[in-house]
Amino acid sequence: MGHELLPTNAKISSIRQSFISDCPRCGASVETLIHPFKDCSTARATLTTGGLNGRLLDKDHLCCTNWIEDFMHLLDKKESLSEIVKLNFDATVSKNKIGFGVIIRDFDGFVHSGGWGFKDEDTTVDWEKLYALEESLKITRSLNIPNAIFETDCTSLANKVKKGREDITIIRYQIKEILKTMEMCNNAAVNWINRSCNKVADFICKYAIINDCTLVFGMDYPKEIHDLVIDDFIN
Repeated sequence: MGHELLPTNAKISSIRQSFISDCPRCGASVETLIHPFKDCSTARATLTTGGLNGRLLDKDHLCCTNWIEDFMHLLDKKESLSEIVKLNFDATVSKNKIGFGVIIRDFDGFVHSGGWGFKDEDTTVDWEKLYALEESLKITRSLNIPNAIFETDCTSLANKVKKGREDITIIRYQIKEILKTMEMCNNAAVNWINRSCNKVADFICKYAIINDCTLVFGMDYPKEIHDLVIDDFIN
């Protein structure tokens, strides 16, 4: 890639016998191409913009080949995370109706899809959250999402799903059916999150009941949730 043409101390010393090959920055016996990058604000800014936060310049790389290998390893790691999506879901009961809402985002916070809906039924908190999880799974399957993390602010539901077939409550059968559906994904889990992290799903499940409406959307999500999505992205 033309690295052999760049004027590092090591390269100059191979031409001029009296020239010292040591790195003037860190005292290494041989100054390689990586050493100048460590003090280059542009190089650090470029890597930070790419989401690598300068980590590649903080390690001891003997040559560019090692640096490139480390760089590719980090990119592979970032790509594997980008293949997993997070589904925030919620449900609420009002006026003898259950409303559910789900929003699907990647680990960078970008919206991929989502939806909301309702049905005429009055029930308990556990059952309403379970209904929201079932609807989230339906959307996951319809979009052929292989790797998903389902996030809920309902502690009891998250615990029941984690216990799986050990659960002995009245909703154990429904939990088992959900686990069977989740097994169709390559990787799926249900995690608890703080309620403050579930604001979009909380809003749209209430919106579904108030407006008696059902909707599935893609990346061009409705304007009604725009401010909440941006707020989540920033914070």
